[in-house]
Amino acid sequence: MQTYNNQPIHKIEHEVIGSCLLSAIHGLNCVQYLTNELKSEYFSHDFTKKTFDVICQMQQIGIPIGIESVWHEYKKKHQTDKHLGDNVVYLLTKSTADVTGFSLGSLEYYCAEIEMNYQNSIISQTWEQVQAKGFEGKITALQSLTSRFTKSKKVNWVDTKTAVMNYLENYQNFKNGNVKNIPYGFSQLDKKTNGAGQNELIIIAARPAVGKTAFGLNIILNAALAGRNIGIISLEMSNNQIIGRLLSMLTKGNYEEISRYKMDYTADFTCATNELSKVNIFFSEATATVESIISSFYKLDSKCRLDLLVIDYLQLVDTDEKTNSTNDKVGQITKKLKGICRERELPIIALSQLSREGAKGKPNLTHLRDSGNIEQDADTVIFLSATDDEGGRLLDVAKKRDGTTGEIHYHFAGDKMQFTEVQLLQGGGSDYL
Repeated sequence: MQTYNNQPIHKIEHEVIGSCLLSAIHGLNCVQYLTNELKSEYFSHDFTKKTFDVICQMQQIGIPIGIESVWHEYKKKHQTDKHLGDNVVYLLTKSTADVTGFSLGSLEYYCAEIEMNYQNSIISQTWEQVQAKGFEGKITALQSLTSRFTKSKKVNWVDTKTAVMNYLENYQNFKNGNVKNIPYGFSQLDKKTNGAGQNELIIIAARPAVGKTAFGLNIILNAALAGRNIGIISLEMSNNQIIGRLLSMLTKGNYEEISRYKMDYTADFTCATNELSKVNIFFSEATATVESIISSFYKLDSKCRLDLLVIDYLQLVDTDEKTNSTNDKVGQITKKLKGICRERELPIIALSQLSREGAKGKPNLTHLRDSGNIEQDADTVIFLSATDDEGGRLLDVAKKRDGTTGEIHYHFAGDKMQFTEVQLLQGGGSDYL
C-alpha cells in the first residue's frame, strides 16, 4: 500500500473529500481551492474519484456541498454504481471523520501528494508500454508523458475595486501596527526594510568566515523569541551545531567551549536551555534538493504553520530537474522558492556564497555567485562584508523591491556568535545600539 508521511494514499484522498463536505460548517471555502488544484482523475480509488467529480460539478453550478447533497447528486449520476445506497452515506461520513484539521498547509500538502501518486502511476504504466515499443514508439510515448504533466499556469483575475480594498486594508493594518512582516530584530535594519515581507525571497550573501550563517541565526533567534514559528534547513551544519550557536547567543558564552561541551553548567546555561526549548524552531538537515525542501516544508506546514523559512545555503541546494549549467540550476531553485513565497505568503531567507570577485572591496549584485537568476528572483538582497575594524561588519541592503537600500554597520563577536548594530557618531567613533 502506498503511503505518504505515514498516511495511506486512500486516507489522504478521504481527507480531501471530508474537507470539502465540512467546508461550509467551518466557514472555510476550501472547495474552490481543491477543485482548482485537483482533477478527479488524480484520485486512485473508485469512490473518491467519482465523489470528487460530483463535487466539482456541484461547485460549477453552485449547489451547496454537504453529505446529503453530495449523496443525492452521486445517486443521480451513478445509478448503477456498486457504492449506491447506505454504503455511500457511510463512506461520505467516514471521510468527514478522517479529517484531522483545517489549514492551507495541509490542503496544499494533500494536493501535492495526490498528484504525485497519480503521476507515479502514469509513469509506471507508460514505462511498461515503452518496453514493448521500438525506438520511435518510445520517443512518442515519452513525449506524450511529458505533455501530460505540463500544467498551464492558473491566472486569477482581480478587479480594481478588490485590489484597492486590499491595499487600504494593508494600509490600515500598517497604521494600527498589525503588520504581518517578520522583524529581523535589528532596529536599523527593520526601519530600513520594514522586516521580512510575507511573500519575499530574501538573499543574504557573503564570503566564507564573514558570519552569514551566524547573522541568519541571529535573525532566527530574534524572530523565535518574539513568538514566531521558524523553519531552518541547513545543508552545512548539524542540528547540534546550530543549537550550540543559539545557546552561545543566549548565554553570551564562548561558542567553542559550548560546541565541545567544555562549558560550565551554570544557572545561566540552564536558563538558556529552558528558554530555547520553549521557542518554535524546526530543524531539517536531510534535504538536498529544492523539490525535497518544498515537500519537507509542506509536511511541516501542515502541522505547524510557519512564519519564516531559512535555507543555509543556496549553492548547496540541488534540483531533480536536468539543467545545462550551474546558472540554470540556481535559476530553477530560486524560481521554485519564489513560487512558494507567493503561494504561501511566506518569507524565505536563503543564504548565498559570493564569488571570488567579491572577496575584496564592497560587494555588489554582480558578485553573487551565479547571480543572474538570484538577482532577478530575489525581492531583497543583503550583502555582509568585513571592515578594517576588529569585528567590524558592513551590511549593505543592495536591493529592496519595496523599501530603501543603504548600509548599516555591525560588530560581530565571533566567539559568542552575536551581531550588534553600531551607530556611527559625528566627529568619529561609534556606539552599540
